[in-house]
Formats: sequence, C-alpha cells, structure tokens
Amino acid sequence: MQPSPGQFPRTARFPAGAAGQASPVLIERYADTFDLENGGGIEVACFHLGRALEDAGVGVRWYTRGDWTTADEFESLVVTSGASMVLPLVDSPVFARAAGALAPDLRRRIVRLWHDVSLLAPPTRPLPICPRHGAAGGAEAACTAAAASPDGYAANVFFFDDAWTRCFSRRRYIPWAVDHLPVADHRSPDGPVVLLVGKMRTEYAQAILDDCERSGVAVRVIFSNWSMLGQQSRLMVLARPQRAGLDIVDHYDLRQDHARVFGGASAALVLSQYRETFNFLAAEAVHFGIPVVAFAGSGGTLRFASAVLASVKQVIDLLRSGAHARLAPIERPAWGWADVAAAYAGLARDVRRGWDGGGSVRHARRADQSCMAKETG
Repeated sequence: MQPSPGQFPRTARFPAGAAGQASPVLIERYADTFDLENGGGIEVACFHLGRALEDAGVGVRWYTRGDWTTADEFESLVVTSGASMVLPLVDSPVFARAAGALAPDLRRRIVRLWHDVSLLAPPTRPLPICPRHGAAGGAEAACTAAAASPDGYAANVFFFDDAWTRCFSRRRYIPWAVDHLPVADHRSPDGPVVLLVGKMRTEYAQAILDDCERSGVAVRVIFSNWSMLGQQSRLMVLARPQRAGLDIVDHYDLRQDHARVFGGASAALVLSQYRETFNFLAAEAVHFGIPVVAFAGSGGTLRFASAVLASVKQVIDLLRSGAHARLAPIERPAWGWADVAAAYAGLARDVRRGWDGGGSVRHARRADQSCMAKETG
C-alpha cells in the first residue's frame, strides 16, 4: 500500500502476512497522520524509507507508541505482524531499555536507527572517546557505550562512519537520501543566506540576525520547531520588526517549495549545537548546489559542510567579509533512496537469518563499505 502524498498509511492493526509473502518491516511513527509541511527530519526520513521499501517490494507496517503499553503487548504486536525487522524510534523505551528487559527472540528482530546520541552523552556535549574502542583503546577497558547495550539487538544503523559507532560490533552504515527532490542548481552568489534557527542558542541566532541587518546581508530564515529551544527561537524571529532583506519561511513542503527555500541563496547556515547523525537541511542544500556552513562538533552535518566554524563571531566575520559567497558546495552524493531500500532489504534478510556471531557482521561491513564508496562516488 502506497501512502498518499503527505500522509502515512493508516492501519488499525498489523495482521500477519499471507502465506508466501515476505515478512514485512515494522516501523514506528509518531502519529497516525503526517504532514510534510510540519514534520521533523526523522518523520520525513521514515516516510521516504517506507515508500522506497514498498517500491522495492518490501512490505511496510506502521505502529505508534499508543499501540502498546507493556512489553508483552509490544511482543504480541511484533509477532502478530509477522515482522522480520522492527525499527523503533530513538525515544522509544524499546530503543533505550537494557537488552535484558526484552525477550531474546524479540531483540533479534529490533534494529536501532541512531537519530541522536543522547544515550551516550548529553545532546550538546562532545562524545567521549571510548577507552576500549578508541584509537588507543585497551581490550580490558570499559566501553563508553556499554549502558546502551551495543550488542544486545539485531543491528545498529548509523548514517556515517564516526569513531563512536565502533563501540557497536553489529553496526551498519546506511545514510539517508534526498533524491525524492528534483535536481536543480538554486545557488546565486549574490543572494541571501538561508539561516536555520532553532538548533543553536536563541541569543546566537539573534546576534547573527542583528549583525546581518547592520551589514546589509539578506537573510532567509527557516525554523527547526521540534524542541523548546526551537519554539523560543521562532517566537524571537517572528517578533522582530519587518525589514527589507529579512525573509521568513515558516511552513513549507520542500517537494513543491524547494525554490521558495533555496532559490537564489548564496549559502545555507546550518548552525547546530547538537551532534547530528544526519542533517536533512544540509543534505538538501548540497542537493540544490548551495554551500553549507556548519558549527564544529555538529557530527554528521559536517559531511555536507563547505565551511566549518567554531563560533558565532566567526560566522559573523564570514558574512561581513562576503566570503560565504565564494564558497563552493560539495559534490552531490550519488546515493539514492533505491540504494537505501536495497541496503535495508539486505539488512532485513540478515535479521531473519539471525546474527551468527561473526560471519554476518563481517559481511555487513563489506557491504557497507561498498555503499559508502558509491555515496562518495
């Protein structure tokens, strides 16, 4: 069943697949309905993953946190669905709970997609170097990720190969894609900068906007609304006096409104204080030929960055000097949703077979390396 544009498919229950049909993938969603104008990056990613899997012939069933309240009910939900693989949201208790709290047969079906790293460190703090799996780690040292049960589930999916992922032996590197959007070159070196507001402290965003007003730098503002910080920052921007050179893009569906967001932009300021595992705005900017400016320490966002800066002062200096207009965007990744679906379909097959304690893991790493080679092409 294909979801209608802008909405997840609705299913009251998740019956077992018919005889002869491949086992479906069970994916958690936040709500029964989904609006691409208001959904966050995780929802957008899962929406497109579901569509890509179904296009590849893999069945998808959706569930929400409201479909179960106890571990027994969750197990019944999974078993009744006939799912070969379960993808819970990162804030699900199934994701965060120690492996011993779930039945072994259930854990063998659960694949964790690491959308954030809050189980390992506070969101805005640098991740500690693991004394066991770091560059100079010792075999007897305690693993930094031990409390996150790195080997207690079928697999852990990461969107890029970073040092902290090496604590997880059952890991896969499967990045998201953005080729659901048309290929277009929207950049104009003389145009406004696109500023993401809501992932850095509100006073930082205010300082950048104030200086842009004084310096005559045109700014197009878009929002990250998923957190309290995002809501506070949005209110700050909306309360500012209207002026020439300040363009506020509040709600949009990027499939239809990509020119409204990126058209004629000189650079995208994707300034996140969080350690991102994947940043859709940065990937989308690169897809449309826009160079990305990122904060140091922002994790996966740096994969798309043409300039990495350490402070708000450096951002202001870059804009004042006009150097942002001379940045070159990185090359568009060759990785697409068909590749993503193929990688998850292969993972589902491995999950059904069960990890064999070594061979499947080694096979997965070889496959992931080839995927990343294609992506960086």
